[in-house]
Amino acid sequence: MRRGAAAALLLSAGALSSGVASGARAQSSASLEAGVSRVDYDGFLPSGAVSITPSVRLERAWASLTARGTALAFESGNTSVQGALAASLYSPLSREWRAEVAGTLGGSRYEDFAEFWHALARGRVHRIAGPRGIWLGGSAGRTSYGTGSRGVVAAEGGLWARIGDVSVNAGLSATGVGDTTWTDFEGNARWRWRDVAVDANAGFRAFSQGAGSGAYAELTGAYAVNDRLSLVLGGGRYPVDPIRGSIAGRYVTAALRVRLTGDGETPAARLARAAIDPVMAENGSVRAHFDLVPLRGAVAMYEIVIRAPAAERVEIMASFTDWEPKLLRRTDDGTWRLRLPLPAGVHRMNVRLDGGDWIAPAGTTPMPDDFGGQVGVFVIG
Repeated sequence: MRRGAAAALLLSAGALSSGVASGARAQSSASLEAGVSRVDYDGFLPSGAVSITPSVRLERAWASLTARGTALAFESGNTSVQGALAASLYSPLSREWRAEVAGTLGGSRYEDFAEFWHALARGRVHRIAGPRGIWLGGSAGRTSYGTGSRGVVAAEGGLWARIGDVSVNAGLSATGVGDTTWTDFEGNARWRWRDVAVDANAGFRAFSQGAGSGAYAELTGAYAVNDRLSLVLGGGRYPVDPIRGSIAGRYVTAALRVRLTGDGETPAARLARAAIDPVMAENGSVRAHFDLVPLRGAVAMYEIVIRAPAAERVEIMASFTDWEPKLLRRTDDGTWRLRLPLPAGVHRMNVRLDGGDWIAPAGTTPMPDDFGGQVGVFVIG
C-alpha cells in the first residue's frame, strides 16, 4: 500500500510546521538532523547512506505528540523514506498510579518494491513512586506489507529508576504478528552530564518463530556544541522488526542535529524529573520560588511574588482564586507579581510556567492533591 509511507511523512511534516509555529508556549521542540551512515543489513552487502531526519515533540500537561520522518539515499542509488506519528494521553488514577493511552501510525517505502505501514493502539498502567516506577500494558493493531495486512498483539511490563544523573529501565515484551511471534528482554540507560548525553540499549530475543533470535545492542552519544547544535555518534546492532518492516543489521552513524525550537527535554525526561522534584531544573536550580509580601497601609492585602527569571509567562491558580488561572505581571527584577486580598488561614496553590505542568513552587509545602499530583500549601497567621 503505497499511501502508507506517504501519509506518515505528510503527518510528520504537518506536525513539524505547526510545532515550529506554536513556539515555546505550546511546549514544542523541533529538530533537524543530517548524517552519514554505514549499514550492514543481514544477507546484503554493506552500504553507505546519507539521511535527513526532521522531528517534533509537542506536549501539554498530560498529553504528548511526537512526529518523525527520515529520508535516506544509499550509495547504490536506491532511496528509502519512513515516517511515524505517536500520541500519548496520561490520566491520574490515584496519588501514585497513572493510566496511559497511546497510538502510533507509521509507514516506510524502499524504492518501488518494499512498502510497509502500521497502526497500533497501546494501553499502560504506571505506578510512580518518587524516582522509580513500574508499568504493565498491551498493544493491538495492524501491520501491512504490500496489499495484505496482519494483526498485531503484544503484552509488556517493566520498571524504571533514576539514580543521580542516570535513568535506567528494564522491560519484557511478548509480541505476535500473524503467525510470527517473539519475546524481547530489554534494558536501556541514559546518562546526561553537562553537554554530553549517552544512550545505551541492549536486549535479547528468545522464543522466536520467524523473527530471529539472539543478542543486540546500540550505543548513541550526543555532544551539545551550543544551545542549538549537537554532534551525534552512534552504532550497534538491531533486530528484525516485523511490525515496521526493518531487516536486522549493524550500523555506525555520525550526524549533526540542529534544534529549531524548544528546550530539548523529552516528555519522558520531564515526567521523570517532575516525579522527583517538580520545582527543580536539571542543573539543580529552582525553577519557581514563591514569596508572599504584605502591602503596607492595606488590610489583608498581599503581593504574590514568583521568582522565575527564565520564564516567559507565569500563572497561578489557588484556593483563593477558586482554582481559576491568574496571569502574573513581570517586573524589571525578573520576578512575577500579583496583588490579591488574602484572609488568614491555610491556602493551597500551584504555579505554571510557559504553559507547562502545574507545580508546587519552592517556598510552599508540597502536599498531594486529589488528582495524584502536588499542591503547594502556605499559611497566613
